[in-house]
Amino acid sequence: MTLSNKNPIPTAMVLAAGFGKRMRPLTDSTPKPLLPVAGKPLIEYALDRLARIGVERVVINLGYLGPKIREQLGSGERWGWRSATRSSGRRSRWKLPAAY
Repeated sequence: MTLSNKNPIPTAMVLAAGFGKRMRPLTDSTPKPLLPVAGKPLIEYALDRLARIGVERVVINLGYLGPKIREQLGSGERWGWRSATRSSGRRSRWKLPAAY
């Protein structure tokens, strides 16, 4: 699925900050967005679809084990994005690409 050149969704937000309590013990050391589904981390399915429809910027709300998510996703280049992190307290938002 591809949208026209004028994408009505230039920015998307992915919520990835929960503890994944209902998935324990799988989420004791792995954040739920990184749990594998058919050999691929769950969050990558969402990011693949967002890139495919032409979303130019993604903001990922990180919380529990957020650094592991950042490490897995890298710079975002494989989706055509670049990353930047802004933190506030325990939680941070990771922007792909940065909007500044």
